[in-house]
Amino acid sequence: METEQVSDAIGMIYDVALDQSAWPPLLAHLSVMFSCHFVDSFRRADDYSWFNGIAHGLEQTDYEEMFLGDWARRNVWGQRRPVRRAGDVLVTREITPVADLLRSEMYNEYLAPRGLHEGLRMDIWAGQGWIEDISMLRTWSAGQFTPGEITTAHRLLAHLRRATTVGRRLDEAEQIAIAGVSALEHLQSAMLLLSRQGRIVYANASAQTLMANSDGVVAAPAGLGSVSPASAGALQAVLDGACDRFGFGGKSGALRIPRASGEAALALTALPLRADTQPFQTGGRDGPAALVCITDPRMDVGSQQGQLASLFGLTQAEAVVAGELLAGFELREIAERSGRSFNTVRTHLARLLAKTDTRRQSELVRLLARLPLA
Repeated sequence: METEQVSDAIGMIYDVALDQSAWPPLLAHLSVMFSCHFVDSFRRADDYSWFNGIAHGLEQTDYEEMFLGDWARRNVWGQRRPVRRAGDVLVTREITPVADLLRSEMYNEYLAPRGLHEGLRMDIWAGQGWIEDISMLRTWSAGQFTPGEITTAHRLLAHLRRATTVGRRLDEAEQIAIAGVSALEHLQSAMLLLSRQGRIVYANASAQTLMANSDGVVAAPAGLGSVSPASAGALQAVLDGACDRFGFGGKSGALRIPRASGEAALALTALPLRADTQPFQTGGRDGPAALVCITDPRMDVGSQQGQLASLFGLTQAEAVVAGELLAGFELREIAERSGRSFNTVRTHLARLLAKTDTRRQSELVRLLARLPLA
């Protein structure tokens, strides 16, 4: 087998690790290398409760509807021993004797009409409840797989297994990143990720709204800026420290930012991300380096009343009082805002203390303030 063909296949294998859409070119290349008119990459759970695949050499509808839809669970080779072992290269004659294959329902109804006779399987993964392999099939007339072809398959399989491990780790990292960003979207506080140079890498919906209103902070060309010239320098110093812009070691910082509307100042906290949470910092890429949280002391907590009611078994009236306390209002203000008497609000407070296992109003507010505002 040509050295150039093998080298090209190895390159394609690592392309797949970075981009799953690179599978079809790889399968087509293997088809040429091994003189097989069918090649597929197949993944399944041990018990066939889940499986999928991508193939070269058959019409897509044929593969998906006939093989995946019907024969995958009854695969004459997939259900026979030997037990799967990652790293094995097996010809189908080792899995199922030819005489048994010729008598099988799958061979006579599916394989034979499509010229799928001689096969070779490379077991990429077998463990933790799932299996992954590449299978290649050709006609009887193409002959059995030669020792040279099997040696080449072993060589490629070593790279396939490494690439699969790389791809799995990249996929896990991506899923964690997606989950982390999704979690930030649920928070009522404005949350931003800044790069080492201060660039805004990500801003949740609350942050985008806050910056769009230009009431305290704005999205500036260089990153996050203040609408107040008096606080601009202090804000930049805090952000530079958290982002570790000058390489002195990231440090957290906090400050209050005045608002143009005259409302209570915003509370900003900037936290450096640990080095092991910054996989995109290598190679000169300017990825996330700091997390910035901006809280409006007077933020609307009405949406949290249902959450508080569920947590502590509060009535609607008690949840309203809890939300108002969390927003910073005193009991008399709550009475006026809700149209209730001061004594009624005090009664609700007493019930709140009992249901939250707290003894004082300050202790109750401290408890509520520690809850995530989603």
